[in-house]
Amino acid sequence: MGAQFGTASYLWIVFGTIFAGAVHDFFVRALSLRNNGESLPEIIGRYLGSRTKKVACVFTVLLMILVGAVFVSGPAEPAGWYDSFCAGCVFLDGRDFLVLHFGDHASY
Repeated sequence: MGAQFGTASYLWIVFGTIFAGAVHDFFVRALSLRNNGESLPEIIGRYLGSRTKKVACVFTVLLMILVGAVFVSGPAEPAGWYDSFCAGCVFLDGRDFLVLHFGDHASY
């Protein structure tokens, strides 16, 4: 898509995505390491409260479902029963994530 607008915009999209992704990954990993390997919702919960942690968890699950839906319908281009199977796996993965973060932590 960026190639339609010229070489400069194409290079901006490619290198901007690479460097922005690298900076994002670096800072999230550094933040996690400084907090004993906790996930982002756990860090958010500690500093901003449990309600904000729940919002962050729900937002994370929604993003995971959207990414899974893109891979199911987009590049993979599955046919027939495979569509339902992949969508079910994405749903179950998100549901397990919710149980893990909202469930009873003493039982783990």
